[in-house]
Amino acid sequence: MPGPSKTSPEYGNVYLVLILLTAAVAFAIYLPSLNNGFVIWDDQLYVYENERIKLIDLAFFKYILTEPIAANWHPLTMLSHALAYAVWGLKPWGHHLVNVVLHALNTALVFVLTARLVSAARSVNGEKPIDAVTVTSALVASLLFALHPVHVESVAWVAERKDVLCGLFFLLSLLSYCAYAARYKPGRPGQYALALLFFALALMAKPMAVTLPVILLLLDFYPFYRLWGEKGGPTGVKRALVEKTPFFLLSAISSALTLWAQKQGGAVASLEAYPLIERLSLAARALVFYLYKMAVPVDLAPFYPLPARGETQGAGLFLALAVILAISAFSVLMIRKKRVYAVAWASYAVMMLPVIGIIQVGTQFAADRYTYLPSIPVFILTGAGAGLLYRRFADSGSKKAALAAAFAVPLVFYAALTVRQEAVWKDSITLWTHEIRIYPGKVALAYNNRALGYVKEKEYGKALEDLNTAVSIDPAYKDGFYNRGFVYQNTGDCADAIKDYTAAIMIDPGTAAS
Repeated sequence: MPGPSKTSPEYGNVYLVLILLTAAVAFAIYLPSLNNGFVIWDDQLYVYENERIKLIDLAFFKYILTEPIAANWHPLTMLSHALAYAVWGLKPWGHHLVNVVLHALNTALVFVLTARLVSAARSVNGEKPIDAVTVTSALVASLLFALHPVHVESVAWVAERKDVLCGLFFLLSLLSYCAYAARYKPGRPGQYALALLFFALALMAKPMAVTLPVILLLLDFYPFYRLWGEKGGPTGVKRALVEKTPFFLLSAISSALTLWAQKQGGAVASLEAYPLIERLSLAARALVFYLYKMAVPVDLAPFYPLPARGETQGAGLFLALAVILAISAFSVLMIRKKRVYAVAWASYAVMMLPVIGIIQVGTQFAADRYTYLPSIPVFILTGAGAGLLYRRFADSGSKKAALAAAFAVPLVFYAALTVRQEAVWKDSITLWTHEIRIYPGKVALAYNNRALGYVKEKEYGKALEDLNTAVSIDPAYKDGFYNRGFVYQNTGDCADAIKDYTAAIMIDPGTAAS
């Protein structure tokens, strides 16, 4: 079993400097987002129209612990919004700053996690735990995490505080478990307790963390070799499962709370709306869609619409199944020689399970924010590959320079795309204009929300055009009728306002209470 990783003296200072450097790069790349405002898409529910965050008292804690907010139960996230409001009020830059700082911290933690896992794997073979190979792996993985544009939604959108906050505690839980697994002794439960505590906090920030117990079992398999007595591992399958029981219990509680919150918010689609075969088809396509977006992050959209029923099969599904089967077959065939592929692929797939549509929440097919945690095993594997390239080919100064350039090119490309994508989140009109450019005439939500942006600017003519489009796309879109009624009312057209308000009430009688 791998022992505790120790940094080689010649790399000790470099290791610490690079941790700080990667965090600084992550912070710097998102500085432009501090100029962004709030957007009309959940920011109002969490912050600028939420009166409940303005006073942190017993009533506030009752609110965040007992009421679903935006169809979610995430009390720690709501506490973070309240604390941000206490410091900055409704100044958007302060709320964005919190997200950016959290992302920078997460980037540093990805560096440390990658180094821990790579050093654990290498120490099994008697190699130096921390050397140039390990540092290269950690640097590439953490910079990918810092700079990749697929994370812009999680960082530049105030309402997605839950992603970066959950990521912080998820990574701290993983690191605590790594320390426990590498130094395992029955009489030293401190790191285990920390892993459990951080896991609970991650779940209270966003339930996306529910898959962590399975990830811990995968780490037991590799690189810690704690199963089946392999390479000195003391645990065995039965004991490994027993020690994960508290983690699974927390996952079960969080899952139950999440289903309750989403049903309360009407966010869970019924099997009649989307049958199981449709959901499985969507799940297969989504699993490959996210990998594609990580490789080729172009046309990133805030909302990827669901295909119509009956359109989930076809060439897209067969291509997705072929990719999944090919990656799975390769991982299994390589498992005796290189367990890393199987563990990375399984970790990615497991972490994606809550959000690939098997339990269909909302009307989106996919969302960039869902990659914030599942991208980590993909980036760590990529970083490990960069480390292997360094070991094999960097035996001279010129080759090291060539490798550095090869690593830098995609990172610079991703950084440029990230800066450009941050500008998309500047304000509501910019955001939803971007969505409409990618999916013209397809997403009623986009036209509705851009119309609300125009209403704020008192551009009622443009707002009316967008709302007409929204209700033509979806004739059962209650919000479109209600908001068009509001525009008519504000422009003095009371007869049409009454018609639209009536139409909204017919679609959803609860609208009458609005």
